[in-house]
Amino acid sequence: MPKNDSTVPKSPAGKSSTSSNILNCIATAHQRVLEFGKLHIDADQWSTKAGEIRQFLTEGRNSAFQYAKDHPVQSVAAVGAVAVIVSPPLVAIPCLNMVGITSSGIQAGSMAAGAHAGIGNLVAGSMIPICQSAAMGGAGMAIVNTAIQGSVIAASGTTYMVGKLVNRRRSAGAKL
Repeated sequence: MPKNDSTVPKSPAGKSSTSSNILNCIATAHQRVLEFGKLHIDADQWSTKAGEIRQFLTEGRNSAFQYAKDHPVQSVAAVGAVAVIVSPPLVAIPCLNMVGITSSGIQAGSMAAGAHAGIGNLVAGSMIPICQSAAMGGAGMAIVNTAIQGSVIAASGTTYMVGKLVNRRRSAGAKL
């Protein structure tokens, strides 16, 4: 793959087509794997087909690294979003602990203790008991994890759409 931005192919809008190259490589590799699984292959063809698949995956990896070099902020944001979507407890447990909801109960003197004192008796199914259940690894974890995943997906989608809008206005010559 190209080493510098001047040799990266440009799309009709003048933007780098590295991201589309990544998607094309992934789609082609996927198609090759599907074809590979349908064939009756002898030992000679096995290494040839495996080499082809490896080549397409290597091209996809190289395109991904080039995209990461060209767009470091977007790459870090994408990796972070994927990490949170795949494993929301990475965010849930520290956040619950920060507000004072721990696996051993509500921490004295914390924001959660203040909220609990202000509310009084807590009703089952309200926010604090759900978060307490999540901190203890109970059924509330599913609710908290789903809320975190939904928030990350919504934020990612919003960021993407705002970026598209900004780029469209810039290409039209509007000052932002």
